[in-house]
Amino acid sequence: MSEREGAVEVACPSCHRLETWVVGGAPEICTEGGLRRPEIHPQRAAFEQIARSLRGEHIRVVGACAACGQPLLAPRGAPIPGVPWQISLPGGDTLAIGADGGLIGPGGSMTLGEAEALIHRAYPTGLSWERLRGWRPHVALFQGAVLTLMLGPLLAFLFGVSVLSIFFRALAGQLFGGP
Repeated sequence: MSEREGAVEVACPSCHRLETWVVGGAPEICTEGGLRRPEIHPQRAAFEQIARSLRGEHIRVVGACAACGQPLLAPRGAPIPGVPWQISLPGGDTLAIGADGGLIGPGGSMTLGEAEALIHRAYPTGLSWERLRGWRPHVALFQGAVLTLMLGPLLAFLFGVSVLSIFFRALAGQLFGGP
């Protein structure tokens, strides 16, 4: 709870947006957030936050973040009701999560374990979603060529330093009677 009576701090764990909600009043934005995105698929990230709440952790989903669309979380004892949420699945199906914690998948009612397995199959974490979406082969080819061309002068410089080192060692040996 905040220092104002009835004020509740609501946070987005994904983009770090922080708001203060007063029952019956407009939310006050404390930290704007919005620049950070989840490293995994956004639907999976949203489900993982909701699953934390369903497992009984001390949080409750109370809305969607205005900056990034991920769930806004409040302490479980806050006087703000939970909200239902829908997770889009590939193929047009959805996983509906009720405000009471009920889970309804493509095949009907399901347990939290079944829902987690469904989400993990639909959105595996082996590849970064952002990296996959932004990867372009021609850019990678260009970057590889530039790196290779930059290594050429570096190798030439190191070769020159070693040749000069050998030369000066031999010269010092002749001038000062070394071996």
